[in-house]
Amino acid sequence: MRNATGIPLLLGLGLVTAACGGNTSPASSVRSGPATAGTNLESALHLSGTKTSLLVAGQNIPQQVNTAYYLSKSIVYVSQQDGSGPTSSILLSENGGSSWNFLSSVPGAVSGIDFVSKSIGYLVSRPADGGPDNFLYLTTNGGSTWSTVYAGSISAIKFLTPTIGFAMLRTPSSNPQLFTAGIYRTSNGGRNWSLVPSTLNPAAAYGSFSFSSASDGWLLVGIEPSAGSENKYLYKTTDAGANWSLVAQSQFSSGQQMATNGVMPATGYVTQLQFISSQQGFMSLMRSGMYATDDGGSTWNLMSATPMSAHSLRNVVHFDAWSRTDFSILTGNSNFWQTQPSGLMTRAYPPYRAQGIFEGSGALYELSPAQGISLAGSTNSVRRLGNAPKGAMEIDPLGNRILAFGTKGLYQSSDGSNWKQIPLPKGWTLIQGRFVDSKLGFVVANDNGPAGSATIERTTDGGASWNRVTTPFRPLVVDPISANDLRALGGARLPATSNPAKNIYQMEWNLYSSSNGGKSWSELVANWRSIGGIDFLSAQEGYAWADNYLYHTTDAGHSFVRYTLPSTMTNQGLFSMAFAQKGSGWALAGTEYPIYHTADGGATWRLTP
Repeated sequence: MRNATGIPLLLGLGLVTAACGGNTSPASSVRSGPATAGTNLESALHLSGTKTSLLVAGQNIPQQVNTAYYLSKSIVYVSQQDGSGPTSSILLSENGGSSWNFLSSVPGAVSGIDFVSKSIGYLVSRPADGGPDNFLYLTTNGGSTWSTVYAGSISAIKFLTPTIGFAMLRTPSSNPQLFTAGIYRTSNGGRNWSLVPSTLNPAAAYGSFSFSSASDGWLLVGIEPSAGSENKYLYKTTDAGANWSLVAQSQFSSGQQMATNGVMPATGYVTQLQFISSQQGFMSLMRSGMYATDDGGSTWNLMSATPMSAHSLRNVVHFDAWSRTDFSILTGNSNFWQTQPSGLMTRAYPPYRAQGIFEGSGALYELSPAQGISLAGSTNSVRRLGNAPKGAMEIDPLGNRILAFGTKGLYQSSDGSNWKQIPLPKGWTLIQGRFVDSKLGFVVANDNGPAGSATIERTTDGGASWNRVTTPFRPLVVDPISANDLRALGGARLPATSNPAKNIYQMEWNLYSSSNGGKSWSELVANWRSIGGIDFLSAQEGYAWADNYLYHTTDAGHSFVRYTLPSTMTNQGLFSMAFAQKGSGWALAGTEYPIYHTADGGATWRLTP
């Protein structure tokens, strides 16, 4: 049983350089000297078959949510695009986001949802083919089915009743390349729209409506986005939408700093507006933060004293304010947050975040971004073991002990909470590591060399001393099967790009095999421009993954079956994968949640809660 070995690679950075030398050294010091090793080249990736993996279950897990609507603190509707496909899924939670049910699919990418009751709601969807018209859809059964009621350049919407609503529409102008924005009203459920008087800037590109009562409403729009900033205009109605006038606007200048008091900020991009009374309102600006007003929108102040971090508030996808201090917030990577009675903001969903998954002794271990280690059970239960040492990048479960690898340290624990540091030679920076048992292990380390240099090092006494394994390539990952059978990922620097002054170049990554402990190597796969990781279960069977492909070999890497993974899994990349015997394996999405499971070697996958 093995745990996965993988390092995310950044193309063009050239972080790994050639390794050389072959001396044995105690942990307090290490010496290097010139050495060489032979290489047998197969020089090409040999595919014995190509297949497409299927995602067969799990439509009820939010993972790429792009918009949401809170009908109440408990009832939440969200949409997420189905991978890179032409449809979006509509999901419903009735417990504030803790669990979800799949309702339906609609064409295109949903940009806005608005419900007036649990049964009647509207949404706006952009066509997947990039056509000129957006589509307004209506549901009368709580989102189970949707019907088209309008097609046009419609963006922001807000319905006050099942039939009366407002929208910002952009209609063609005298210049065929430009559109003129206006505020429109419908009284028949969006089938027809009429322009209402307003001073709306005709260049408005997108916006957000909010009504605190039947008479008082606002529209926040964004115009002319630039690097981190855009002009913003806030309009208000006090006569139920019959007339609209300008309340505030940003004062844009290229040198403006983030506004924290008084003015409408130019920094950030319009995400959402909400007023909870005629005077008190809030707005979220992507890449800027959340702002509050207590005078109907004339002045705005940055909400710096909140239970959430400033980074999270600059990444708000949707929010609902229930009072001045009570919020439901959706942030990037589909994180749902709720203010608690104590005033603290806690995450309602997802139930965990992981930065890596590792298989050992038939169990799956998870390492969280906060360094927590958990053991995932066979029934989707998760048992917290403890915290890994600070700075741990990966763990290696070895039966009765767990190893943790950090850039500056190697640690061991019998329970996942109490750790003992294993001294490393002075100046080492660990890149990756793997042990076969409690004594025999291998690491890839930068050994006092120039920035980016790396070598493979072996220990046979649990880390007390190390011996260099000579490689004729630039090692990035080592995956030992036994003392003699080794697999490694290594790279070669490609010719300089057209911009050599900035030292930018690409790497070509290959899979290497050794059957004599590293004395000689065979290059099994060539010409990978990017690679996620490898996991070999035996000398014959192993897996590799790169971009949106999974490769499976049963002949020691001489040929592979290549699976094209579902786009839902790979849209945000894959953090790590782990495999066990009999076709069992796991994949962690690049959004840190969820974990996918396969029981047939990658042919089919299921989302795990």
